[in-house]
Amino acid sequence: MHTTVMQRKKGHKPDQEANVQGERRRRILFAYPSIPLTESTTYAVILICAIIYAWYKVFELSSSQLLANSKAGAFTTSQLWWLGKRRKDINNYEWYYWSVWVKQAAIFYCIHFVLFNCCRNFLRKHVWQAVMMFYWFVACLQLFSPSVVAVTFMLSTVMLLAARHLRSKLILWFIVLALLFAVVEGYVEIPDSDLFKTVSFIGYKAIHSISYCIYVIDTSAKHGSRPFMNDFVDMLWYLYYFPYQLSLIVIYPKFRTQMESIHTRKRNWLAAVWFGVRIAFWYSFIELMLHYMYFEAAIADRDLLEKIPLDTLSSLGLMIGQFFHLKYVVIFGFPAFFAKLDNMIPPALPICITRVTVFSDVWRYFDRGLYDFFKEYIFLAIARPTFSVGHKLAGLFLSFFFVLVWHGFRHNCVIWVALNVVEMLVENVAKHIYAIESVRKWREENISDKAFRRIVAVLQLVLVVLGFYSNFYFIGGSLFGGVLVDRIFWGQTLPKLKMPAVILLSLGYCYNNVNMDASRWMSSKEAKLE
Repeated sequence: MHTTVMQRKKGHKPDQEANVQGERRRRILFAYPSIPLTESTTYAVILICAIIYAWYKVFELSSSQLLANSKAGAFTTSQLWWLGKRRKDINNYEWYYWSVWVKQAAIFYCIHFVLFNCCRNFLRKHVWQAVMMFYWFVACLQLFSPSVVAVTFMLSTVMLLAARHLRSKLILWFIVLALLFAVVEGYVEIPDSDLFKTVSFIGYKAIHSISYCIYVIDTSAKHGSRPFMNDFVDMLWYLYYFPYQLSLIVIYPKFRTQMESIHTRKRNWLAAVWFGVRIAFWYSFIELMLHYMYFEAAIADRDLLEKIPLDTLSSLGLMIGQFFHLKYVVIFGFPAFFAKLDNMIPPALPICITRVTVFSDVWRYFDRGLYDFFKEYIFLAIARPTFSVGHKLAGLFLSFFFVLVWHGFRHNCVIWVALNVVEMLVENVAKHIYAIESVRKWREENISDKAFRRIVAVLQLVLVVLGFYSNFYFIGGSLFGGVLVDRIFWGQTLPKLKMPAVILLSLGYCYNNVNMDASRWMSSKEAKLE
């Protein structure tokens, strides 16, 4: 949703522990064995050196005349703490406008923390809830326009009435998809300065509204309808709970469970404060980085991208991926910090996309709230109860259709989704083949676990290539993705494999092995915790 806003603004220059454990317990067909320490250490050292080299190449480019003379990117000069004035890359639309918004919103989050955690100790529950909802509405009116707040309020009310009286989930989906499509595709006139926060606010409210209304339909079918005001008040409490206003998606069943146990669940103030310190550190790190590393400006300049060396071009691809992860650590982490202070359990921070080989894990562990949403309300709703191949394929395609509606039907998003669908199909076909007992037994009798791990690391290069190119399009845009495909895929990989591609594939093999070792370490750590 945030990326969608960036793409619309074409002219811009400037019980979580339990959930994680449950997901980790998915059936494992092949547990990665350990390999000799010298071998695994070699892979890790090569990869670390490659990452350091990539950062150096981007820093070198940022300091060069090539980028200094570029007119494609936007810069501003600002005071960098005690280091003096420096140019800052302000080409990442999402970070630029979120940074502006969060400085306005921070005081409202702090007031929420005081009211939510202190007033409930001396006010009656219904009075405390009324005070909180009044404050949340006032805060939203200050941070977003009154008309936008009114639209989300009316939308949720209409959807609740439809859920109670029509009991049709299809009607709810039609309302949400129509609204998202109109807002994301630009059919609603929104001032440029308000575009980021308005589209994001409406999108997250639509997501939470349908989650709540589906819950109302399901529970009414089982236990009968409740009084309208009960449903209405619970809906408003869910929709406008302040830490979940923007960036975080928490489906209603999880929200309800968290709220019901908020008084009995043991608080860990030290962990919450340490979490906040980490988010503040990464925010400061990003601000520092944007004053020295001008990768966003570089990927906006076609002439520059077509003339820089291939190692620098590849380094830009790595850098935008790592920045994308850090950016969302902060954007998701800021509201998650205040949720933790409330003794809630927000979704975990996103996994680094450079630590994932199997890109189904990117969907599962990056935007975990969005994944919960389309898994619960789209994929499982279609695949159940038979989980036949046809139902699962329908669930997969409709899930990605929703992702396109959410992010927008832009050229780069369509390519990103298409490559992800291909990657998911390849991954699942491979898993189904290996799940055949005769295939697995033949492998166990003829190929050792360590040898098979190395074979898997080679085969996973297909997934890595698909995943990386898809992310280059999604994160970097059609211009950057297209140049990478032209210069590296068609220029160095096909029809004839050349040395730059051999080097990149070799690094990919090291990358796959390091990720296997990281997965082994995480699995052993979770096993000890259990």
